[in-house]
Amino acid sequence: MSVEPRRYRFRILNFCNARFLELKVARSSADTHGPAIWQIGTDGGLLDRPVRLSGSLLLAPAERADIIIDFAGFSDQSLLLLNSANAPYPDGDPPDPKTNGRVMQFRVDLRRQGKDTSFDPAARGASLRGGQDQPPAIVRLTKPEKGEIAQGVTISRRRQLILVEVEGDGGPLEVLVNNTKWDGRRENNGDPINGFKPDGRGNWVSELPQIGSTELWEIINLTEDAHPMHLHLVQFQLLNRQKIDADGYKSAYSAAFPGNNFTAGYGPPQDYNTPNSDFAVGGNPAVSRFLQGPSRSPDPGEQGWKDTIRSFPGEVTRIVVRWAPLGVPVHSAKAGVNLYPFDPTVGPGYVWHCHILDHEDNDMMRPYSPTW
Repeated sequence: MSVEPRRYRFRILNFCNARFLELKVARSSADTHGPAIWQIGTDGGLLDRPVRLSGSLLLAPAERADIIIDFAGFSDQSLLLLNSANAPYPDGDPPDPKTNGRVMQFRVDLRRQGKDTSFDPAARGASLRGGQDQPPAIVRLTKPEKGEIAQGVTISRRRQLILVEVEGDGGPLEVLVNNTKWDGRRENNGDPINGFKPDGRGNWVSELPQIGSTELWEIINLTEDAHPMHLHLVQFQLLNRQKIDADGYKSAYSAAFPGNNFTAGYGPPQDYNTPNSDFAVGGNPAVSRFLQGPSRSPDPGEQGWKDTIRSFPGEVTRIVVRWAPLGVPVHSAKAGVNLYPFDPTVGPGYVWHCHILDHEDNDMMRPYSPTW
């Protein structure tokens, strides 16, 4: 792409079926003096303020980013958009610098047409929301800098949900959300899982959030790789991430199944709707006693509305989910009031899943149904 020595805005979607992308712009992989990447938006729209990324932009499959790159000062130079993400992410093989390590080339070989009057993310006090002629500031469900629930936000339900890999002799056979197949039936005998409700289409549903409610979902990744977890219908905010004693939790998790052994496709080992000692539903052992170290606040580029989030191995990823459209103040999100311009409780329903194509097509997906 030939560009002028000025600012350009790019809207980027990682459309790879499985590959994470860790992107930077430089003259070579060893160059540390390329133009900065400023992030101005996430999956759900603009951030409150632009964020200068430190080093690179990390995007999982289906994640989007709205960015600005300033090519001023690079006239008559060629720059590369480079990818350094291992595959699988984060502990797989590094990309080949001659092939999938290079995404595209920028040639700063055009003459600048007049003064660059576009939005300058590096300007002192630059904002994207909340200022004059700007959209309102983001309604906060979380305090992103501290990784805490925002004041005045009431969590109506806490869920602890497992990402688990089913191993075979030659490697993974399938990866499941909450050890549950798409249809909500037990893999060993085809029986519906206790506590699940039929959706009238042959499936048995476990996640039944109430319209207008706000929930805390804790996604516990017991697999070896990172997964981009995506929820339909809603946007959410990342609360924090925290490492866990994965081996210890796996032992407690396996021991909770009948016969004290993990059973693939059985569903959660305990009753889904009975809260555990963390007061969380989901049918899994409480994760609190396996937590390690302090939680990590969202990265600056994750502090907006999201619908796809990276869940890393050996960690719990916490998201705050509100079943209401963007921009509706939290205090008006009351059960029994339809905040959507349609009735989300009718029709075929919605899904939450891993957005790696090979995984979502191999049962790492579950239907869910909003309720009144």
